[in-house]
Amino acid sequence: MNATAQTEDSHYRFVESRTFAAFFVLVSVGSLYQRVRHVPERFKVPHDFFNNYAVFGSVGRYIDVFSFLVLVAMFIGIFVATSDKLEKSLILALLAPTVINPLKMVLPAYAAIIWWVELGCILVFFLASVAVFLKLSHPDTDTQAVSDPKQIP
Repeated sequence: MNATAQTEDSHYRFVESRTFAAFFVLVSVGSLYQRVRHVPERFKVPHDFFNNYAVFGSVGRYIDVFSFLVLVAMFIGIFVATSDKLEKSLILALLAPTVINPLKMVLPAYAAIIWWVELGCILVFFLASVAVFLKLSHPDTDTQAVSDPKQIP
């Protein structure tokens, strides 16, 4: 086993298959399409994150905050565990709109600006997911040539 194979085995990759990478590409395209399709919603200020407060009342607020914190903690755990820089950018671009969205509730005057920042993060998520898919589709020929000594002249 050579040095490049040892370093690749010790790294944790979040996206290991092309199917999972294609899923991320489809999710990012759908998210980008929905965001661009509903441009007038950039001025809308949300009143809840997951739950409808009219249904659950004050308990819904606690469920909302708890579920938001669990979601952010899960994303941060995946981000820290991943060693590939391209996948880190993918996870960060996926996490950013989730973290930024509650700012609309706190700062309703800046809802349109926050919407545009979220749109930029979704665009970065799309580009990073396409890059991860292309990286998995076309493996490096240099690492294959080094790992297979029969191909070296």
